[in-house]
Amino acid sequence: MTVRPIYLKYGYSYFSTAYDVIEMFTLILLTLCTVNNNLSCEVGVLPDFQPTEYLFKTYADKGPERWKIFAWAVRDAMAKVGGFKSCDMTTRVQFAYYDYLTETKGCFDVANMPIEKIIEHAEYKAPVDKKK
Repeated sequence: MTVRPIYLKYGYSYFSTAYDVIEMFTLILLTLCTVNNNLSCEVGVLPDFQPTEYLFKTYADKGPERWKIFAWAVRDAMAKVGGFKSCDMTTRVQFAYYDYLTETKGCFDVANMPIEKIIEHAEYKAPVDKKK
C-alpha cells in the first residue's frame, strides 16, 4: 500500500495549537480569535511512501507486525522532514497525565512517577452508555 504523508506545522505567537492539555472548544475559540495575529500553517507534502522488504528487514526491531514497522517509518520520516520531536508516550499515559493536570477526581499523582508505573496504574476508561 502506498501513502502520501502530509503534515501541518503551525506557527504561533500567543498560544500553542497542540491539543494535548486544552479542551477542543477552548482551542477552537483561541484559534479563531487569533487568525489575524501571526497564526500560520505550513503544509508539508512528502513523496509517496511505499514499503519494501528492505524496510521490513532493516527495521524489524520497530514492531512485531509489518503495519507497525510501516507506521513507524512514515512517522519517523514526517518527524525528520517537519522538524518535529517524536513522543513515544502511549495514549493511556497521556490520558493519565491529562487527568492529573486538570485535577480530575480520582486521578493519581503522575508528577514524580516513571512511565512504567503510570502504565501499571492507568486504567482504560470505557465510554459510559447513558441509555442503559
